[in-house]
Amino acid sequence: MHRVVYVGAPVERPAFRCVEVLKIEYLDLSPLHVLRKDLVLTSKRGVIALNRSGVRIESVKVYCIGSITARYLRDLYGIRCSTPDEENTVALAELVGRDKNAVVIVSSDSLSGDFIEKLNSLGKEYEIITAYRILENERADLSPLSDCERILVGSPKSAEILFRRARNLIEGVKIYAIGKPTFAKLKSLGLRPVKYFMSPDIHGIMHKLEREEL
Repeated sequence: MHRVVYVGAPVERPAFRCVEVLKIEYLDLSPLHVLRKDLVLTSKRGVIALNRSGVRIESVKVYCIGSITARYLRDLYGIRCSTPDEENTVALAELVGRDKNAVVIVSSDSLSGDFIEKLNSLGKEYEIITAYRILENERADLSPLSDCERILVGSPKSAEILFRRARNLIEGVKIYAIGKPTFAKLKSLGLRPVKYFMSPDIHGIMHKLEREEL
């Protein structure tokens, strides 16, 4: 078994070591009551936020960024959705842009600029609903990074915090990115990530990293 640490937002029932440099603050969406426009969900937390606030989904078309978000939508609402072949925001924008209907995007306060830029280039009409905030966890325990061999970084914002607060702890450590945007952010910081993954299955990736299967 290899000493591997996940760096990012809180993970449900982790069976591995985590450094939670982020925390999630869900917002009250109950005034929405019901969504009827075509819907775009950029993460599972958007589904959770809607469900927590008792918002009904009556959209004809729903788009999800990937399989995990799709599973949450199916489990919490019994609704199926369309997903892009590659699980990232640009691929999601390209999928959404194939249809002429205006959409409602339910996301965090850190919605990808590349996503919006792509939608704008496609002439897509959209409305953005901020469902939750992603905040830096000032109390994050960084000590697991002091003796790890591999790190999985869960988002561009996590990469930025990792570099700012723990760069001295990660020298010589192999760094992996959950997806292409995080990979690009790590490189922009002067780090050398090993690779990124097509599907952000944190539990599955960590399991393989611990056994050196990747």
